[in-house]
Amino acid sequence: LGMVNSNGDVPLKTEVDIIGDRKEAIVSTIEKLKKGDILLIAGKGHEDYQIIGNSINKFSDIEIATWAFKNAVERGVQ
Repeated sequence: LGMVNSNGDVPLKTEVDIIGDRKEAIVSTIEKLKKGDILLIAGKGHEDYQIIGNSINKFSDIEIATWAFKNAVERGVQ
């Protein structure tokens, strides 16, 4: 998670979280969003699977992000 303010500037002190689990990274980032923030989920948005080692697992960034946004709205997160 890299932070850029609403002016497009990168603050001198940039917070970065490294989260190895893609679902956890998407959900936790959406939970941290504030009004005016922009979220970019890059790299796998068009795919509906994730390869981990030799295993192909059903996974959709779109489904995870949609669920997380709906959950945040229902909880009244702004």
